[in-house]
Amino acid sequence: MDAGSAGIVGLETFICGTEVNPQFILRNYGVNTLTTCTIEYSFNGGATQTINWNGSLAQNQEETISLGTMTLSNGANTITVEIVNPNNGTDENLLNNSSEFSLNANVGDTFDVTLSLVFDNFPEETSWELLQGGNVIVSSGGTYTSQNGGDQVTEVLCLAAGCYTLNMIDEYGDGMCYFGFCGSYTLTDNLGQVLAEGADFAFNEATDFCFTGLSINEKSNTSFSMYPNPADQFVRIQGFKNADLSLIDISGKTVFATKAKDSVTISLNEYAEGIYFIRLIENGLVSTQKLVIRK
Repeated sequence: MDAGSAGIVGLETFICGTEVNPQFILRNYGVNTLTTCTIEYSFNGGATQTINWNGSLAQNQEETISLGTMTLSNGANTITVEIVNPNNGTDENLLNNSSEFSLNANVGDTFDVTLSLVFDNFPEETSWELLQGGNVIVSSGGTYTSQNGGDQVTEVLCLAAGCYTLNMIDEYGDGMCYFGFCGSYTLTDNLGQVLAEGADFAFNEATDFCFTGLSINEKSNTSFSMYPNPADQFVRIQGFKNADLSLIDISGKTVFATKAKDSVTISLNEYAEGIYFIRLIENGLVSTQKLVIRK
């Protein structure tokens, strides 16, 4: 007998929500008809659950089996499945008996963003990364070897509150343009606000933005200046008038807030090293810039 796994299906690797309903594909790789087996599965290293399967699968036939509803944890989640006791006997090939599927979940309040790509003549050079906190990749795509110049691809993502960087990458170093013909990229929120956009860059172009509340979507711009950056003991922000100013950590938590007329100096002695964001709201307009604290 050779009963095996043909994979765990019905899932995406990045999910917004609290529950999933994964399915498992049982396949008979052997010559003899498979009539019974035990399916053992676990979720996030928890207790092993069992399904006593009965049916009739000839060689190379498959059956899709529901593993029930699973409640996700925020962050990484893993599902494992293993087949044992085919026809109440010994499996002749143990190499195809198990499958594992890992996914990341955002549980709680989330924000939908849409990345729209229009390719130049070389889609195979284009890729992108979405990073949280400047170094944790939460999603990525490309290169796009099956696309043609002028084709459009749309990626819809959900993000938890926090600060992110969209990093667009071109392997050749000419961005999304070639001899006057340009593609483009545009990242928008669910209200249609543009968070990042461009086409004409070299090897990469990075744009920072934050989601720090249920209705505030922000993108970086240069409407104010700050120095030094990286900073150690303090940072001085200037170039604005009558604004609300916040210091935000990589999780999206506001760790400092104040109102200022035209400049402000923030002491950094109590904050750990890492990546932060300065958020400024001036006349209803929101701007964000990245601050690196090094000690």
